[in-house]
Amino acid sequence: MTDPYNTVDGKSVVVYVPSEVELTGEVYPKAINYNENAVLSVHIEKDEELSLRELYVDLREVGGPEKMLIDLELEEITIAVDHSSTAGLKALPLTAIDQFGNAHYGEAEVEVKTRQFVGDADFDWDEARIYFMLTDRFFDGDSANNDPYGIGYDRGKPGTYQGGDFKGITDKLDYLDELGINTIWINPIVENIRYDVRHEHTDTPYYAYHGYWASNFEELNPHFGTMEDFHELIDEAHERGMKIMVDVVLNHTGYGLKPDDAHLEETIPHFPTNVDRNRFAGMLRDGGTDTVQGELAGLPDFLTEVPEVRAQIIQWQVDWIEKSRTEKGNTIDYFRVDTVKHVEDTTWMAFKNELTRAMPEFKMIGESWGAGPHDDHGYLQSGMMDSLLDFDF
Repeated sequence: MTDPYNTVDGKSVVVYVPSEVELTGEVYPKAINYNENAVLSVHIEKDEELSLRELYVDLREVGGPEKMLIDLELEEITIAVDHSSTAGLKALPLTAIDQFGNAHYGEAEVEVKTRQFVGDADFDWDEARIYFMLTDRFFDGDSANNDPYGIGYDRGKPGTYQGGDFKGITDKLDYLDELGINTIWINPIVENIRYDVRHEHTDTPYYAYHGYWASNFEELNPHFGTMEDFHELIDEAHERGMKIMVDVVLNHTGYGLKPDDAHLEETIPHFPTNVDRNRFAGMLRDGGTDTVQGELAGLPDFLTEVPEVRAQIIQWQVDWIEKSRTEKGNTIDYFRVDTVKHVEDTTWMAFKNELTRAMPEFKMIGESWGAGPHDDHGYLQSGMMDSLLDFDF
């Protein structure tokens, strides 16, 4: 705060009186082990005229960085515990820097729990032996779902759906178990656009069999089976000590879902409808080539920097934890996240926070093109990703 300008010996004098900022931190859950995360929420009390330019936490007590930045829009961050951290109550110093450069301090606490052995199938999350598959290309366990929209695919053409499904994966779990696999990574499970994006080139059709061109983030892709089929896969995998990692996309939808695409609806078979487009009304940007705020390969790009849009696309994905939960209590375990470098950091932090609240042991593995052990693109030990694909490897 400053007092009114005064004149002393012909000079204007400004007196600065530091304002107090009270920082308190709360961690949920209050106790975690190496396989879990927790959300640190910071409560800030200050004068309205005072603004903060930086907020961070010192995580050295739990094996983390000395200065992990906390997004000032979110005022919360997901934290982890290093495997070498000893059990007990740990202090996490908080620091806020105001617009004048003054530092203000607070503290949070987290308890590090002793790691408990849970049986023959026990393994730490970073010991996963992962088998990746495009569900459609793995094994056809149920021919009844090979053409749910009645399109009439020519399975002799590689760009069409080939019939692989959840039942097919379930049928091959013993095979995967014999290989020593303990984590199965499958492509996105949500409903995708139906039309042939190469409709003008009938000899080389290309449908969304890979799963990365979503049309509805709230429904399963019927080519892969029913929710009962998915629950059976999850239960049977967990019975063998295997975890399920699902690929997700927060950056974009499938082609044909922008408002200006409506005029094509009557000209291309199985093209997205206005009902499909209305699902994303006000959520998509109009073009652009910027790495973050631009379209990737011409795909409709979400306005992830808009809080309301961010909240919706995050909720669509987090909801799959409960949708996937079986009567036995099993559910999906991890997300592999697509196109990380094409979404701003605040969204990844918010996404990780909501996943952690829903399931502290849930992990998020990012695909940031070009990342490797010598350059993590800033996504590790930052409240965003638990791990990254190693493109150097």
